[in-house]
Amino acid sequence: MKIKFVILTLAVIGLTFCKSKKASTETTSTTTVVKEELPADLKASAEARYPGIAVADILEGQKLYNSKCGRCHGLPEVESQTEAKWPEWMDDMAPKANMDDAQKEKTLKYILAARDIKVKK
Repeated sequence: MKIKFVILTLAVIGLTFCKSKKASTETTSTTTVVKEELPADLKASAEARYPGIAVADILEGQKLYNSKCGRCHGLPEVESQTEAKWPEWMDDMAPKANMDDAQKEKTLKYILAARDIKVKK
């Protein structure tokens, strides 16, 4: 009995800490649609740098940066490298993070858009 209680307690604790960070959800009759939003300044920066870019691509780049780039080491500040250095950095690190070319491009676009905000402050 004690073992079942311990396992159940650990499962509840694990699920509590593994909650998803979704912005909001909307439930329809059969489907749950997740609405994710970019901060206004990041959206404006991305659109200024890459006219017509899909918000979903910047969101995916942000997720990839946070998950894949932070897996083996701490996340570098986006302003830690120059604009010219980030593509070189990504060329070196993307294979280590198992990113394909599309993922690498989305991540780089996110980094440069986020960097523009930090550098202008």
